[in-house]
Amino acid sequence: MRSVVFCLFTLFFILSCGSSFNSKKPIFTGDQEAFYRLDSEDFPARAIREQMPKQIPYIDLTEDQLSRVFASLSYERSSNWGGVSRRVFYNEQLRDLTHRMREVIAKLDAGTRLVTVIRHDPNRSVLSQMERTTMVSWFDETGLNIVLGEIRQEIPHNDMLERQEWLSILPVSLKRSYNDLQINPSPFYQHKKINGMTHNTWVVFPLDKIESLPAVPPDVRTDISEEPRRNRRQDRLHVDQPGPKDQKMEPEEKSEPMDTRRDVMDKKAETKPTPQKAEKLEKVESKPVPETKPDAKIESKETKSELKAEAVPSKPSLSDDTSKQLADIKQAFEQGLITQEEYEARRKSIMDRIK
Repeated sequence: MRSVVFCLFTLFFILSCGSSFNSKKPIFTGDQEAFYRLDSEDFPARAIREQMPKQIPYIDLTEDQLSRVFASLSYERSSNWGGVSRRVFYNEQLRDLTHRMREVIAKLDAGTRLVTVIRHDPNRSVLSQMERTTMVSWFDETGLNIVLGEIRQEIPHNDMLERQEWLSILPVSLKRSYNDLQINPSPFYQHKKINGMTHNTWVVFPLDKIESLPAVPPDVRTDISEEPRRNRRQDRLHVDQPGPKDQKMEPEEKSEPMDTRRDVMDKKAETKPTPQKAEKLEKVESKPVPETKPDAKIESKETKSELKAEAVPSKPSLSDDTSKQLADIKQAFEQGLITQEEYEARRKSIMDRIK
């Protein structure tokens, strides 16, 4: 009997939180990003609000500052196949996200919270999975609050789906986070504590820390100072403003084929003279020297170049397996699966083994 009562109470709590979260009002709906206004009195529940500092008006951060904030967020997700640790946002998402967010923040006041839904196709292919991230953000006396719900959660990739399909999201909970998901610690923000427990996906950026955030990592493929991408479809701004026009995206850089890389490595490894060149060298050395002067030595240009090549020490050649390992980690780095530090460490480890 007690278990039934507990289940009913839990269900009632979820439904009540969901109803307050679903009272959000749309501000801007684009092809990849959507923003909503949520009254602070409606969300979260009063028991949670009583533990929160006083909310203050939104601070007008620059696109560069917002990019640094989102670029500093990384997460860890545990699974049956091992943990996954990555950045929350792809580099190529930052330009569009921060540009739209600045426009939306200008329409908010101290009595509202901002709900953001972002989707992204990392491979830009109909065969790949779209990834969706949801979050709630606002400013209070302690700084910028960011509470993440879904983080790069895969959703069906289908252009035939209606807009509401990818905008139908679960409520972002301010009471507790997922058991298998957490934002990695950082010296630039603190995790929020609610009911005496740490909320693993709720972080607070103090205002002085925002000023000292490091620059966006150098593997950013797009310059955040450029004009924002224009969505493929007509964006809908819910204040009777026209959406941006279409604009083509710049193609991604293609990596060099594996065979070409191996050919280049093999050519670099060929420093010693070949048997044909060695035979030709012997013929040149066996030719009689003209008797012009007793101590005169005449060497052909070809002989000098061959001798010079023989004096240069040869570099160790790379096996096919080593070349494949180097190519694999480079491809993983280009696709954003590993960081630049991990790439350099793995590459150094491979090169140390062949020395």
